[in-house]
Amino acid sequence: MSISLRLLLIEDSEDDALLLQRILRKGGYDLVGYRRVDNEADLRDALENGAWDIVITDYSMPGFDGIVALEVFKSYGLDTPLIIVSGTIGEQVAVNAMKAGAHDYVMKDSLARLVPAIQRELNDAQARSARRRAEDQVRQLSMAVEQSPSMVIITDTQGSIEYVNPTFCSATGYTPEEVLGQNPRILKGGRIPPEEYARLWNALKSGSEWRGEMRNRRKDGSYYWASAVMAPIRNAAGQITHFVSVQEDITQRREAEDALRRSEVRFRQLVEQAGDAILVVDRTGRVLDGNQQACASVGSTYDELRSLTVYDFDTEATPQDVEAIWHACQTEVVTRRTRYRRPDGSTFPVELRIAAVDQLDQVALLAIARDVTEREQFNEALQMYNEQLEDLVQERTHQLRRNIQQTEAILESSSDAIALAESNGDIRTTNPAFKTLFGSRVNRAIEQLLHVVTETEHIEAVTQALYAVLKQGEAARVEARILSLDGAEIDMDIAMTPVRNHDDHENIGIVVSLRDITELKEINRFKTRFVANAAHDLANPISNLKLYLHALEQTPEHSARYMEVLQGQTRRMEHLVNDLRMLSQLDRGTTQFNLEPMDLHCLLTDIIAVHEAQAAANQQDVVYQPAAESAMVLADRSKLERVIVNLLTNALNYTPPGGTITIGTRLEDRTFCLLVADTGIGIAPQDLPNIFERFYRSDDAKLAGVEGTGLGLAIVKEIVEAHRGTIAVSSTPGEGSQFRVTLPRYTG
Repeated sequence: MSISLRLLLIEDSEDDALLLQRILRKGGYDLVGYRRVDNEADLRDALENGAWDIVITDYSMPGFDGIVALEVFKSYGLDTPLIIVSGTIGEQVAVNAMKAGAHDYVMKDSLARLVPAIQRELNDAQARSARRRAEDQVRQLSMAVEQSPSMVIITDTQGSIEYVNPTFCSATGYTPEEVLGQNPRILKGGRIPPEEYARLWNALKSGSEWRGEMRNRRKDGSYYWASAVMAPIRNAAGQITHFVSVQEDITQRREAEDALRRSEVRFRQLVEQAGDAILVVDRTGRVLDGNQQACASVGSTYDELRSLTVYDFDTEATPQDVEAIWHACQTEVVTRRTRYRRPDGSTFPVELRIAAVDQLDQVALLAIARDVTEREQFNEALQMYNEQLEDLVQERTHQLRRNIQQTEAILESSSDAIALAESNGDIRTTNPAFKTLFGSRVNRAIEQLLHVVTETEHIEAVTQALYAVLKQGEAARVEARILSLDGAEIDMDIAMTPVRNHDDHENIGIVVSLRDITELKEINRFKTRFVANAAHDLANPISNLKLYLHALEQTPEHSARYMEVLQGQTRRMEHLVNDLRMLSQLDRGTTQFNLEPMDLHCLLTDIIAVHEAQAAANQQDVVYQPAAESAMVLADRSKLERVIVNLLTNALNYTPPGGTITIGTRLEDRTFCLLVADTGIGIAPQDLPNIFERFYRSDDAKLAGVEGTGLGLAIVKEIVEAHRGTIAVSSTPGEGSQFRVTLPRYTG
């Protein structure tokens, strides 16, 4: 069975190209994609417009060679294997090509190696791709656990805590360091019986999950309720290796439930203490509930009362009356006069006030029956009850009016541009943000949005959304770039939603909402660029490690030199990882700053003394110009030392022999200013705005041959700002640069 292969061949000889194709087909490959190029322009076109499984290049070609092709290929940052096939390349040249980024080389007199080499490189590429996918899945799972709104706790089989997520720390007040290695019993709140804990552990150890609610204690001694699900974690062999607990803080829910129960008890007490008979009956007239006064009125016990119907004691009630009252109570409170019958056959007049209430899963009737033979005794209570009803109506009316006002205020103050249109698209009203964004350009119909969309593909997307909401009555959401009233291009999230009638679900209007997502799009672009840069900076030393490991296998007599290079690449990767870890901690706010008063002059003197030997070896002068005043600042010594060392090291690295590095301090109002100036190569004006960005290295810095991760100045900026300071840079290409750091002065 043939293997599909997309081949990009860099070869000037058609005969050699045909030979390679025959070898590949004979080796079991079906060239489903193939292109031959022999110059840089065609190579770039092929890389930009095609997808290739393998790239094979000749080493020597008229006007073009394998090394140039390799450099062009590397500039695209692809993970596609590249193999050099040549009849003129020597072993040393081949080794250099491998160092430069080639994956393998095959001599034209040894083409039997070509098919195995291709298979090996394709397998390696697939393995790298699978590894990246696995790492992405692990990273996503880790982020999901870290960002989960629920508390996550993982213990070993003995109950020792091995992991807690940030939500746990936020809810309990414990830091990870305080709970790791501890038993979850430090959270015990004393409300769960020991027998329940025993059932919990028995369930987990037997491989079952446990669900329940428990009261836990925070670090500060306060308590909280949590709904917990605990389950065992098994390895690939099915053995239990850990236990995981996912908990949700339900303190507010429990408090609300307790408050509701107390409220129900108070309400029941009020009902029981009422002087009127209170009955709850269903639509058929069957008594569902009643208070003690109701029992006394009809001469029955509570259980006997619930077995009666209103027809047993209401002398005037009929099924037709009850049905009519039930319908009337859906919209109003019904008042009715009737007579109740006692067990001895005597009757007494009552006045009923009947209303509809929710009773479990049905609508029932609540009847308040008052014995009006003693009306005068109850006039005051009746007046109070009427006033309470009026207050409830007024409160509800006030709430409705306030809700309307709040809705109008939200629309007026919303930063989203919102328009309400008729079902045919004619605009009925817009909020201030909509008017500010579009003015008179979109003021008659929502179809006018097409006039302000700037890109063709976005016009098509908006057109489809308009069709969906206007013709099909379906909600639609698109992203598009529009031109605002002031001429700026803005990325917008556009939502179009039909408004339906509650009764017949007919479309009666359309709500159009536009939200500015320009900043969000820029954040996503920055994230993509950050990941690409990190992958690129890690890929280079990894490639070098592979090359030198291969060279070490081929020429062990040069092991000392190769090991030195391997150690250097390892240090480079270590520095990159450490810098990334530092930035991650700074971003998450987990970096601990041990601030203490310190003399900036003493720190600068120590650092300059350490670097004087390097400056002397580079034939450079380091001039220190301290301020006359005491330079006391409140800072973390190790973090501030990293800032100064980075700035001084950069100055030494980018200043040629014979140059001068000047370090000075001066007092400016309530701040100390630290200046690090050099007479080095300087920074181009177009690079200055980006110099503190992560992974950014100017072209001049790269040409200078100084190794770096492009993270140093980004870390410097984060540390300075964490000290409530500022950092700025000025530079003239060819003359030098000056970095200016300000820190608040410490006055005790």
